[in-house]
Amino acid sequence: MKTLTKKSLEEMARTMYVIPELDLNSIVGAYDERDCVWHCLAYAASCGEDYGDDAAFFMAQDYHCNMGLPFDEENYVFSGTGSQLNSYISQYIHSGNYCKTKIFVFDPRKLSGWSGTPGTEHAVIITGYNDGIYSYFDPSSGQSGTMGDQDYNKGKYAISV
Repeated sequence: MKTLTKKSLEEMARTMYVIPELDLNSIVGAYDERDCVWHCLAYAASCGEDYGDDAAFFMAQDYHCNMGLPFDEENYVFSGTGSQLNSYISQYIHSGNYCKTKIFVFDPRKLSGWSGTPGTEHAVIITGYNDGIYSYFDPSSGQSGTMGDQDYNKGKYAISV
């Protein structure tokens, strides 16, 4: 077995390609904080059947097209307002087969147990409420969890779909 030395690590650092963080995040199975709103919309539009990366990309493309906005497939972060998102949902999501749900958008740095990049928002699907506790599903990561009223009240907005 070959021993790993500082010299061999330096050689590897010189010769190996470094993948930028945004590219690394977009690898299948990784979390990309730019597309959580689109994953949530895909979840709502498909009743939880299809909310993967391709579906999220399609939702971003569809939103930009229907709202008359340019679409950049390298940077399609949702940068609109809650009312713009609500307008798109009422015009285009409600016109098809969809499931009633709630999309909750928040600054992950303000909620306990979450972290995020400054200036980014995150979105999850609210799946239930009982006795001051909200249950949620995060279509971007596939994780489920709960949050209390105090954290929920720190959110930016929630949109019923």
